[in-house]
Amino acid sequence: MGEIRSRPQATILLLSTVLGILLGTSILLATKINNPPIVPMAMGLEDLLGKSVPEYELEQLDGAPISTHLYKEKSHLLVFTLPGCDACDTMYPILGKTATDIPILMVANTREGLMEKVSEHALTFPIAVDTLLLTMEHLSITNFPTVLLVDREQRIVEAVRGGGFPIEKIVQSAQRVIEKEKTE
Repeated sequence: MGEIRSRPQATILLLSTVLGILLGTSILLATKINNPPIVPMAMGLEDLLGKSVPEYELEQLDGAPISTHLYKEKSHLLVFTLPGCDACDTMYPILGKTATDIPILMVANTREGLMEKVSEHALTFPIAVDTLLLTMEHLSITNFPTVLLVDREQRIVEAVRGGGFPIEKIVQSAQRVIEKEKTE
């Protein structure tokens, strides 16, 4: 009688193990699809200077479309971020304060964790989600945060990586460019 009970228990244990492995594999694959690995950047920031930002239509957090075309003939900051990035966390308060003076478009590769960042830092500028990595691949963006100062002609005139001081520096540059454009 002891043998009869141990077979069903062994079968249940085996089935539970197989189901656990399948579930774990499914979660791992879903994570890799939603958050593709980032390949180290072969291109330096100086290679971006003078390069044109192409027109893309992306989806905002609320699902509404947004196009880089909206920023045509306007200098603006194009910000690439990753919600789980510590350096990005130091950037959000700086950008939140300057969003009233400088047009900003932020691009992230996932929605995951982004709404929390928007709420936590009271971000009011458009945030696009580029799950296909179209803009990031075209501009070879692989490090976060990366902030690009784009002029009226949609050319990159300045670029920085990392949080803190580099972000403050590019914000100051953007303010100077925009002030200059107002007087022209």
